[in-house]
Amino acid sequence: MPVELLLNKDLTVKSVPEITPRLTRLFRVSNLQSFQNTIADLLVSLSPSTTNDTVVLVPTSAAGVQLSRTIQVTKFKRETKKQDLKLPEFLSRSDWYLAMLNRLVPTEKLLSDIERNVCMWAAIRTAGESEILPPFKVRPGLLPAVVAFYDQLMRLGRSIDSFHRLMVTELEPNAGFDRGASSLLRQTHFLSSAFRNFKDQISKIKKLDEHELRAKLLKGQMVPPFERVIVTISDHVAEPDGLWPTDFDLLTRLPGIKNIDVIATDEVLDAGFYERLYDLLPGIESRNLVDNRHAVPVLISPESTDQNYFVCRDREEELLLVARAVKSGSSRLKFAQKSVLFQVPLPYLYLARQVFDQAEIPFEMKDSLPLAAESYAANLDLIFDFILSNYSRPALIGLLRSPYFNFSLDSHIIDKNIVEKFDRALYKERYSGGHAALSQMVVKWNLKVAHPSSSSYRDPELISVLEIVEALAADFERLRVQEHPSKIIKGITDFLSKYEAGKVEDVLADEREQRAKIRIREILEALYCAHKTLDDTPVDCKTLFMSVRRWIETEMFLSRDVIEGIQLLDARAARYGRFNEMFLVGLVSDEWPERIARSVFYPNALLVSLGWPRAAERVRAARARFMDLLRLPTERVLVTTFSLEDDSITAPSIFLEQLENSDLEIVREDIDRDKPVTFEEILVNPKNDLDDFIGERGSWLDLRRRLPDRNDSYRGVVGSSKAQSHSVSDFQTYIDCPFKYFSRRELALKEETSEELGVTARFQGDLLHSVLEKFFCKWQAKGNQVLTQANRTEAVSVFSTIVEESIKQLSIGERAVMRTWFLGSAGASGIIDRLYLSESDTAFKIIQRSCEHIVSGDFVLQGKAQTKEARLRGKIDRLDFLSDGSLRIIDYKLNRAPDRKHNVQLPLYSKCIEQQFKRDEGKECRVKEAAYIEFGTLNSYRPLKSQDLVAGEVRAIEILDDITQGVFPIQPINRRRCNTCSYSTVCRKEFRGD
Repeated sequence: MPVELLLNKDLTVKSVPEITPRLTRLFRVSNLQSFQNTIADLLVSLSPSTTNDTVVLVPTSAAGVQLSRTIQVTKFKRETKKQDLKLPEFLSRSDWYLAMLNRLVPTEKLLSDIERNVCMWAAIRTAGESEILPPFKVRPGLLPAVVAFYDQLMRLGRSIDSFHRLMVTELEPNAGFDRGASSLLRQTHFLSSAFRNFKDQISKIKKLDEHELRAKLLKGQMVPPFERVIVTISDHVAEPDGLWPTDFDLLTRLPGIKNIDVIATDEVLDAGFYERLYDLLPGIESRNLVDNRHAVPVLISPESTDQNYFVCRDREEELLLVARAVKSGSSRLKFAQKSVLFQVPLPYLYLARQVFDQAEIPFEMKDSLPLAAESYAANLDLIFDFILSNYSRPALIGLLRSPYFNFSLDSHIIDKNIVEKFDRALYKERYSGGHAALSQMVVKWNLKVAHPSSSSYRDPELISVLEIVEALAADFERLRVQEHPSKIIKGITDFLSKYEAGKVEDVLADEREQRAKIRIREILEALYCAHKTLDDTPVDCKTLFMSVRRWIETEMFLSRDVIEGIQLLDARAARYGRFNEMFLVGLVSDEWPERIARSVFYPNALLVSLGWPRAAERVRAARARFMDLLRLPTERVLVTTFSLEDDSITAPSIFLEQLENSDLEIVREDIDRDKPVTFEEILVNPKNDLDDFIGERGSWLDLRRRLPDRNDSYRGVVGSSKAQSHSVSDFQTYIDCPFKYFSRRELALKEETSEELGVTARFQGDLLHSVLEKFFCKWQAKGNQVLTQANRTEAVSVFSTIVEESIKQLSIGERAVMRTWFLGSAGASGIIDRLYLSESDTAFKIIQRSCEHIVSGDFVLQGKAQTKEARLRGKIDRLDFLSDGSLRIIDYKLNRAPDRKHNVQLPLYSKCIEQQFKRDEGKECRVKEAAYIEFGTLNSYRPLKSQDLVAGEVRAIEILDDITQGVFPIQPINRRRCNTCSYSTVCRKEFRGD
């Protein structure tokens, strides 16, 4: 083809490189086995001299690894020896552009994703300064969506002017009366301005982005050029990693290309790719290949149902089903010949490490894991939380506890014991954060160090730790205001360099964590350089930290698991593998078909005019790829779905309906789901015939098998109790959970109490009892007994005085909360209001009140058929003496009283106080009423009926018998209480009844 001569705007002659004539062919195959065979045949036919100038386009790097393995291990009818076969490069779309860039003459540099985002941030700010404001707030998380939208426009071959013209034409007629259209119109003007500024920003930098690179490739020259391109992927409509219209345009015009071979299956082509391909590559030659070298698998389905797929509870149970199928007698193929195939890698890659490792099934992964999930990534979160929380106590202690940092104290590393002491000291100081508070504490503690005999004496080691923390806060304080991004990042990297723990090998568990550390430091360095050279406009640290976190969260981290075993693959890479047996997992509606992220800027109806694919086209293509995958293995295929995801019900995939029309032979075969396969399952019931575990696990299993059968001691029976007396509250504790009583009273274990700042429930309860006791004592000292509307003003005044005195040690914010809780407000009633309400609910005339009344001694309890003597002690919250000589017992509850069938406290108090008065004062005193006052409900006064008192006494005798015999099973009254139990760390969670 002759060189064309074109006139540019300056009327000068401009030459265009000659377009190389090329042969474009479409190889149409029936299934994925033939798809792989065709690729292999084309590569085998290459001469050694043309291999380096050939590229095979695959969706991902994992797909390239699978294709290379398939070609190497599959026996094809060819003369070329396996060891002599030289393969070309298998490249994804992005890697293909990098390969062309490396061959481009003259050499050019490519902008990184981080640099492009920094440029777009500057472009957006410039658009805002020109009074073209967006109808939304631009946040760091939205910035990548703006860049992605720009890239999609360019890849579809749309210019900024055509985008602006089409959107304005669609929106402007309705903008006058439609607020949505008006908002989208303003957004269009803003995005158009930002995109133009973005192009101007890039033009000033001596680097290229993907779109500028395409223009350079068409005008420049590659040395050596790629002469042959084998396309094994579809377009972007048929698969997420496919080629775009501009990529196909590049293939047709790129100098040096002589052959373009496109390979696709009938299913994918019939789903619409065939028509689009002929528009993208005009003049392509179509060849239908008949390949008899493929085998048809059978579809394994459950025998107990009519469904052609297995239903599991969740994803973990899916992998357990796979493990049981793999270890069953009907599936004894080699591990390397099996694969677990999923659409979304996470959380399967994490669950596989747990399930398959427990089942001792070898497996290998080629997928990448999120870099944010690596343990070293938590370092930055600790630093960010420390700064953003204004140096709060939890964030501060978390930083000091991190094993990745060394904070030296007199040439010695601060150990965990000092950190724990320092934490308790901050709690006692009620430190809530702030650099100023830290500075004041340094002065305060240094004044106390000179008086070791004083009760307020401070350990010099703790003062040194405080000074270290105060110095850290001082260094970070300047980063908390508007600052240059490069300086903020430099401050973070300086902190990492200064305080990072010794040698990497001393802290990081393995080479994988070391690679994670290097990659994170590379991201920080790239952000520093990008802001330093491109745009260093001051921002607040929160915005920058969000940006850093987003880059780490989007970065994928290659896991180097090379153990030969079951292959865990995503659907894109699996198309290039060869397996005898395949397990398709995760067939739910949100993943099959794969959910494509919708544009956050425009509805799809508007985007279709710009070239965006329709949803129906994507579903058709996804359905075609699924049908291809079903026929991929040579022997067996098994499909599973699950019902629950994070306690939410999931819907099965619409693709499951196609199993009946897949033309596969259906074999009914049930898998024994009760058969233990993991080490944990076998330890629960070691009396089985499985001997697949070796090494340490095998030794443990042998030990468990030699143990005698569990007796009652494994179920909470420990023998006779040592307790000689019992607190009345102990009976309620036993009802809550017998093991909790055992831990508290028999083992005398200390409760694990929360030391978080603020008003805890325990503190609130103690404060309530103290305030009420002081109030009634002072109220009676004034000669008053009954609370009536007539003396309400006086009572509120007395109550307010006591409340203010009791809460003065709290912080300002906590005092306000407690003041409202006790005294009430315009919108809510307070404790004093609940007291008046409880008084108005009764007709008793009170002549005297006794608060915190103690009962103690030997008492006789009467049951249904027995009488039992017990030594009891307790404290009645309030005992009212009534005018008729009877008594009323009141028990305060912060929220709600116990259920009637679980109540023992008031029945015991009633029995004890009657017997105590008769024993000590020689007179009969009958308890007329026993009631709870619930301060967490509107109807606060809850009296008990006489039958409730009798039933509670019978229940107390039964509990006393169990305690005497030493019966303490793990049997909580409500298992939700286990989440906040103070003894959860010593509990086996083997609940009675399971």
